[in-house]
Amino acid sequence: MATDRISPSASALLGALMALCGARGSCAQDDILVYGNSILADVYEDYLHDLIVHSGRPAPNLVTFLIPNGTTNNYLANAGLITGSLAAGNTWEAMIIQGGTIETTFVLGNDPQDFLDNMEDLADLYFAHSPQGLLVGHQTGADHPNSSNYPTFFPDPETWLQYPVRAYAAAKDLIDLAHPSNPPMRIAPQGVAMAETTGYALVLFEGDKHHLSDQGEVWAACLHYLQIYGGRICDLQLDFSGNAPLVQRLLADGIDEDQWNRIAGFADASQPAALRKYPGSNDDFQLRSGIDTTITHLCPDLTATVGDTLNVRLFSPLDGYESYGAGVYMQVLPTGTLPNGGAIPGLILDASLMTTWFAVPDLTSSGVVPFTIPSSASGQTIWIQGTSRGPSASGAFPLTLSDAQAISVL
Repeated sequence: MATDRISPSASALLGALMALCGARGSCAQDDILVYGNSILADVYEDYLHDLIVHSGRPAPNLVTFLIPNGTTNNYLANAGLITGSLAAGNTWEAMIIQGGTIETTFVLGNDPQDFLDNMEDLADLYFAHSPQGLLVGHQTGADHPNSSNYPTFFPDPETWLQYPVRAYAAAKDLIDLAHPSNPPMRIAPQGVAMAETTGYALVLFEGDKHHLSDQGEVWAACLHYLQIYGGRICDLQLDFSGNAPLVQRLLADGIDEDQWNRIAGFADASQPAALRKYPGSNDDFQLRSGIDTTITHLCPDLTATVGDTLNVRLFSPLDGYESYGAGVYMQVLPTGTLPNGGAIPGLILDASLMTTWFAVPDLTSSGVVPFTIPSSASGQTIWIQGTSRGPSASGAFPLTLSDAQAISVL
């Protein structure tokens, strides 16, 4: 079976690593402090460690304070970890703060203002100790739509999610204003990404539809990695036939290559369009693909061999495009050649050369669509991009476009 990825060249990786090290002065061990609760329990810490090592950096020093039902009240009471965990003269590369999932609401006596006050206090202590450190807020999410917590505390996920979205955005505004000479606060958008990117994918939840599964915690570690180091998770080199610690940990936890690609694609697709490789025009309309697997994903680059099956699925995470006609365009180019897109906003393919692969009347009954890689595609790259007749950001071109994907055929 072909692997669902194209790894960046060794020289490109080395160049990127050298640029990263140069920006920070050296490739010294990074010190990272994590305040969190049971949402980041179990395997999260191990995967954040292994992601950093797998990217080519030294093993980090992770200092974690992860307790059941932890909130910023608990973190402030244990703020001594900020000043007392490192040797004199050492500073933090990053501090991650994950507040309680209902801490930013008015449920059970909570008050969002208390969260904001605590975040400001923690930021003051952090920047006084580590002026160039990164402060990352882990934006909490809402339960899966089928959770038994609806309608006990909230009528639906949208109502729940608006609280942490507002609170973490407000915290960023306050902290950035108070600390203009320090790095701006960053937000790892678990809540928004769970809804808008994954469509509340059940595989990311435990059975209670509240806590994250092992796959969900790997995904959270990926979100944190992106906020600290940037880049794209799909670009990391993972050889599932090798013995790299990250690969071995994934396999030991029952996460195979196809499942990893799904996790990595979810993480990368949560980033703004400017940071994605082949961005379309709307995040609520997706094209997911996989090679010889029905576990389709959002990573932009895949590899295949003649005879493999390319499986694709059109998907609308928020269901906004479910009732509209949709289809997939295809263009075949010699590998290494980029399409001449841009005729329509968000179109990656060349409008004059692309062809229609298939069309569906709506997404409600649209499942996985297969395509067998023909011998004529050897040495070529198959470019694909989804289109929808749903609401368009452009009045001149009434099409909504997914991100594109490129399948290089060996």
